[in-house]
Amino acid sequence: MRTLTLNRLKGLVADPKAEGELYEEMQALRSRFTPTLAATAQTRLGREDAIARAMDALKAIQHLILDGKDVRDGDAGHGLGHWSRDCIHSLYLAHDPFLDPGLVLPGILGGTLHDIGTLFLDRYADKSRAFRHAEAAALLVRAAGLESGVITEPEADLVAWAIAAHTHYLRPSVVECVDGVTREVHPYPDTHDGQPIHAVWLPRWTDRLDCSGPCMVGRHYLTLAKDHEDFGAHGFYTAKFGEVMQPLLRSDEEIKAAGGKQTMLEHMRMFARSQSNESPYGKYDRGRMVHQRDTYKASLEYIIAQVARPTDVNLERITKAWTKFLRTIEPTLKPETAQTLESNFRQLDVGSQRAWACGFRTAMTEYLVWGDRISEFLQSIPDAYDEFPGLPGGLLGLTADDSLMEY
Repeated sequence: MRTLTLNRLKGLVADPKAEGELYEEMQALRSRFTPTLAATAQTRLGREDAIARAMDALKAIQHLILDGKDVRDGDAGHGLGHWSRDCIHSLYLAHDPFLDPGLVLPGILGGTLHDIGTLFLDRYADKSRAFRHAEAAALLVRAAGLESGVITEPEADLVAWAIAAHTHYLRPSVVECVDGVTREVHPYPDTHDGQPIHAVWLPRWTDRLDCSGPCMVGRHYLTLAKDHEDFGAHGFYTAKFGEVMQPLLRSDEEIKAAGGKQTMLEHMRMFARSQSNESPYGKYDRGRMVHQRDTYKASLEYIIAQVARPTDVNLERITKAWTKFLRTIEPTLKPETAQTLESNFRQLDVGSQRAWACGFRTAMTEYLVWGDRISEFLQSIPDAYDEFPGLPGGLLGLTADDSLMEY
């Protein structure tokens, strides 16, 4: 049941006035989804063949979606650096022995492309939309997959559902949308008979892995180049550089009393806390996901500790090194964005600068350890990870330049 074409979607997604039509399109997808749809993902392919097919489909779909788009137009926190790490993490999870080969396709397509909608609409406009970046990515990938002929219609619906559901809503909400219409946003069903639908959870796992560890510090910092509405433990709040870069770690009660506004340090702690089977976001974690999330969580908590308990550092050299390092995290970073961030950082009080310099230094050091581990994994799967679509030669900036460490 094909509906809107890819070209039509590209035009509509960028138009706030089209919210109603797009919202109805998502309701149609909801009506087609059943918990047993994942059964259509069953395949006779072995794991390696399933991965090869998924990577071929990924390249074809991304090529169609990116046609006519400049990847630098998206926000700095959701560029090709982020996508390539998502691709690596989805491949890592796809090689987990527990995973049925039939789940490789939604895992890799959903895991890698779940944020591609940010190229067409503002990621941080979600507060005033019911059709958000996740839904945009879902419909774009579905349409591109069908038009390229690389996936079947049931597979397209499953992948679209998995991508839309990566924004993990815990409860229903009502949104006053930009077009003046009030709409409801509902959680996406992700279990059947008390068991997780892993086709849905895999993109969420991939998403969470780039929200932790040393890469997360640089990636989240990049989003602070301009004020925006972010989502915290107590709902949306306006993130302003000078406010969120205060090195504060308050209690949950204090944050709630302040209207839910979080500092960057508290935002990092919030994500570290979610990396657990006790969390509603991590309750179905298993296998390779548990190993990787625990490793990243320990790294992130170590970085947080260095900010919270700063020592004397060479502030000038670390500031320059960090600005350079940001292009390792996001190779498509615009120079003016890096310059804006450095200028804003230098306007902080010296105490805040010193605290974050300790964290930046630790994040860069932890990144080198991360890079070595990821390189080892990629070398074990050269055929699967030959070349990430859009990044010639694979992942750019996997290993930080040695000069970054000269502080």
